Amino acid sequence: MNFRTDLAVERRETLGAGEIEGITSSERVYKNAKITEIEVLDERGSAAISKPKGKYVTIDVPSFSSNAEILDGRQEAVTEEIKKLLPEGEGLVFIAGLGNNDIT
Repeated sequence: MNFRTDLAVERRETLGAGEIEGITSSERVYKNAKITEIEVLDERGSAAISKPKGKYVTIDVPSFSSNAEILDGRQEAVTEEIKKLLPEGEGLVFIAGLGNNDIT
C-alpha cells in the first residue's frame, strides 16, 4: 500500500516513538479535543519529516457535522489554538481544516 500524508503529526508518527533531532512535539487534552503540536526547529527536523521549519498544530475532535450544536469544548479548543498562532498587530495566517475518513 502506498501511504501518503501531508500532516506533520502523521509524518512524525511514521518515524516511531523516539526523539528526533530538530523537532519538538507535545500532546495535551483540552475538554473534548486532543491537541498535538509539532515544531520543526531547523534543517535536521525539516529533512526528517519533509516539512519546512515552523509550528504545526493538529486538533483531533469528534465530528462537528453530526452534532454541531453540542458545546463540549470542540469549538473552544479550535478557537484557543488559532489565537496562539495569530501574530501581534496585523499579519497573515493560513489555516486549513482537514477531514478525511479514509486517511485521518
